[in-house]
Amino acid sequence: MWGHLKNAVYTDPPINIQDLKNKITHACNHLTENQILSATNRECSRRFEACVLNNGGTFEQFIE
Repeated sequence: MWGHLKNAVYTDPPINIQDLKNKITHACNHLTENQILSATNRECSRRFEACVLNNGGTFEQFIE
């Protein structure tokens, strides 16, 4: 999802901080429910898998 937001925000580079904030807000407001659910499901699955592979131990350092 971050890649999608970055592309949306920087298609026309922001001219100042307020413009950047506005572009981020606009891009977030136009995310679909499917985009959010898909990204959330993928990330949760990656984290569950990393947790299992590390026998329930610390795994955040292995998440890319």
